[in-house]
Amino acid sequence: MWERSSIHWALASSPNDPELNLIMAEAMLSRHELADVEPYLEKSLLGKPQMLPHVHSLIGRVYAETGRTQAAIDQLKLGASSDKDGSIQYLLARLYRKLGDTKDASQALDRMKAIKQQRQERGYKAVEDPDLSALESGPK
Repeated sequence: MWERSSIHWALASSPNDPELNLIMAEAMLSRHELADVEPYLEKSLLGKPQMLPHVHSLIGRVYAETGRTQAAIDQLKLGASSDKDGSIQYLLARLYRKLGDTKDASQALDRMKAIKQQRQERGYKAVEDPDLSALESGPK
């Protein structure tokens, strides 16, 4: 808990610092502490422009986990440029399917596959990317 205590201490002296709030939000999300994370993410939105896509993707993940499907989609689309491994596109596909939007779900899966292909071309080992699930690979 030293890490979290250090973040609390830093936030006590600079409660509105966007970067510190983002670090706190990421720490909370890594522990699946969704209940109190949103204020930290909201303050993170006041950070540097290059941080914003990542913040939007985190907000989208929180919204998805808390049943706010359309709001999650809206935030994930804003954060799509921060998708380095295809996970944002995969989550978008799941959320679109939840709404019955198979066209957009399929497009999101295609984007996820393209991101994974680009990762492989850049030398990432296949063991770093899990195999495609039944949802991703489609009918056989």
